[in-house]
Amino acid sequence: MIQGHAAGRRAPAAMGKGFALACALLALASCATTPPPRAIDASADGSRITLAPGQTLRVTVEANPATGYRWVVDKGAVAVLQPVGQPLYTPSSTSAPLVGGGGTMTFEFVAAAAGSDTLQMAYRMLTPGSSGAVRSLHVEVVVQ
Repeated sequence: MIQGHAAGRRAPAAMGKGFALACALLALASCATTPPPRAIDASADGSRITLAPGQTLRVTVEANPATGYRWVVDKGAVAVLQPVGQPLYTPSSTSAPLVGGGGTMTFEFVAAAAGSDTLQMAYRMLTPGSSGAVRSLHVEVVVQ
């Protein structure tokens, strides 16, 4: 009776190891099917970008918050993209950031659904009554 009880305990432990191995292999396989992030900058203006479902799109544009101008997403291609977190500002000088020295803003999106839509971004003054954008970025995003 003790042997049957001990053997019964070993079977679930062995099954647990097999289950963990199967989960790890499944996770590894799912990572292998997602393409690496796609990175674009202002030179992509007017282009068409094709992404796979789940693929990340990183948009990096020159910016200088000290001027009062900011990049904003006017139309986020919400039919196919989901924003990830907040935009990240990186100063040009990493050793000693200079006040008013400028840098880049990086926006991150993930391809969430199949289809196509337009991503529209603008670099503009955010104060009331300010004029239009001084720079813009329009990209057709296709997820397939």
